Amino acid sequence: MKFLSGLANCHLPGLYSLVVSPRKSPTVGMKRVFYTGKHCRMDLWEGADFRIKPHNHRQDIRLKLLFGEAVNVGLKFGAGEIHTFKYKFTSALLNGEFGVERMEDQWCALHEIPLRSMPLFFSWSDVHTVTAVPGTAWLVEEFDLAPEGMERCYSVSHRLSLSSAGLYRPMDTEELQEMEPLFFGF
Repeated sequence: MKFLSGLANCHLPGLYSLVVSPRKSPTVGMKRVFYTGKHCRMDLWEGADFRIKPHNHRQDIRLKLLFGEAVNVGLKFGAGEIHTFKYKFTSALLNGEFGVERMEDQWCALHEIPLRSMPLFFSWSDVHTVTAVPGTAWLVEEFDLAPEGMERCYSVSHRLSLSSAGLYRPMDTEELQEMEPLFFGF
């Protein structure tokens, strides 16, 4: 697999986002691979909050496991044992800094589905996160765009703040080429 570009420490230290193809139209989006490096901690919880905050996307997506072990964790709202706060979210990928604005609180339950080679499809409005062990890779394919300004994330904190310090480092050509042998045959 050949990568056009990539980000090291995408969302958290040791997680790589590797672009396979760019967005082509409003209905055919980017294809990229997420890969957890050997020191990446991508479990569900960090202290009292989610490690990667459950979120929706700016487009419909499909996830497919390439290798390793990963679980999609969805939030089911309306009942459940987890008290969350919904935030309007601005990605540091787009603006250089995160932005969060608390909207409301909601109760939810978690629903886990292991990622497999059979793809899982999600609407832009579905709220989820992914957990994975080090050395795992999955393909993300993007489709129809969501309406503008619909990005949301969820936290158990009523005063969420996020920092992009040390995150989203662009990878150079040599680093991308070093990754490619891991994906031989895909």
